[in-house]
Amino acid sequence: VFVSHGTGGSVLGHADLLVALARAGYVVVALEHPGDNYRDRSLVGDTRYFSERPAQLLALLRAFLDRDGAAGGAAGGLLGDVRIDATRVSLIGHSAGGYTAAVVAGATGNAQRVVEHCAANAGADPMCALADPTWSVAPGMAGAPYRLAPDAPMPALATDSRVRAAILLAPLTVPLQPASVASLAPALLVITAAGDELLAPRFHGAPWPAMAPRAAIEVDPRAGHYSFMTSTPPERRAMLAQAGTDPAGLDREQFQRELATRIIGFLERATGR
Repeated sequence: VFVSHGTGGSVLGHADLLVALARAGYVVVALEHPGDNYRDRSLVGDTRYFSERPAQLLALLRAFLDRDGAAGGAAGGLLGDVRIDATRVSLIGHSAGGYTAAVVAGATGNAQRVVEHCAANAGADPMCALADPTWSVAPGMAGAPYRLAPDAPMPALATDSRVRAAILLAPLTVPLQPASVASLAPALLVITAAGDELLAPRFHGAPWPAMAPRAAIEVDPRAGHYSFMTSTPPERRAMLAQAGTDPAGLDREQFQRELATRIIGFLERATGR
């Protein structure tokens, strides 16, 4: 299971879920996206943001699956004494990671859709503020800006046919081409938040039933955008600012346990584990 965090996130942003998956027997690989993490969001200023992010996840996936020259064979690669089964590959993505996972699963993105959307809906969709590369960068922890070389190669199609299932949590939806989502081959689970305070539900949650008629789609009535991130002790929540908050009455630790159970159940059905 390969995991892509949201914009401004970190490799530990979904620790509860990663631990639950590992305890259930899954090999779990999470990356911290270069140029789009809590120390550095310089990539959002690059016109190739919507192609580079999936390219990063794709490169990670191929590095693990092809490390022993398996090239997608059933044996997969070896991590010490852990064998990866390349016939049961899944993706999980939250927010911008949801977009990222969808593209690697076979969808296509279009940056122009974001440009046009924000020109018309900037006041109605907080997502449009994410274009600011300083948004959500931890004070005093800024890292060196990530710079793509002008001639950096971008894959024409950032997709890997070995992906069997994808789970999208409160996904960034606007950049996705609807027709490409409708024809996705992998099993798809989409869970959106009724109380999403960052990605307006009418733009990012409501389109999914029409976009992906064969997908399993759930709208969680309790959740906010950040509820899909790992739980934290009460004394540390202030450090996370908005990312540490949830709608009134939601216990994130309990929500995370329930979320892991739902995701593991879906993966077992989708990959035949």
